Amino acid sequence: MTKEAVRRARHHGAWVEAELGALPGDEDISTDAVATDTAMTDPAQAAEFVAATGVDALAVAVGNVHGFTKHPVRLDLDRLAAIHEAVPVPLVLHGASGLPVEELHGALARGVAKVNVNAELRRAYLDAVRANLPSALPGSDVVSVWSAGRDAVRDTALQVIGRLSPTPTDPH
Repeated sequence: MTKEAVRRARHHGAWVEAELGALPGDEDISTDAVATDTAMTDPAQAAEFVAATGVDALAVAVGNVHGFTKHPVRLDLDRLAAIHEAVPVPLVLHGASGLPVEELHGALARGVAKVNVNAELRRAYLDAVRANLPSALPGSDVVSVWSAGRDAVRDTALQVIGRLSPTPTDPH
């Protein structure tokens, strides 16, 4: 199916990002999810998959978790480095919300070109809506609620971009 998606995408000038491996977790709530070795992306399988399908980017499972967890998330950076060596396409990290800066920078140094942080953005939006809704209800001022949510997402996105940016001591 992925190979057919790539064929169709090429016809329209689009590229395809595929995911190989399984990420535990739930994007909407905090969970007890922990990544297991058997669900993580295998570097040799990743090489075969990319070669067979022609995908343009590969989302990998290397300890990352969708959403927030009650356990600290640690990426398998050695596995990520092996995947990076095995495939000729940019890597993608789904489930990057809440990762420590060191983990994010480690992922970037090992071929990750895109990170997904949906849970952080969603939480910022909902927290802002929750905080602003009481003052908006008397006059039905939905615009102020939407604006507060939008501003919270913007501010959170800027914080994430800042965490992804190189620090003066970081050679990347």
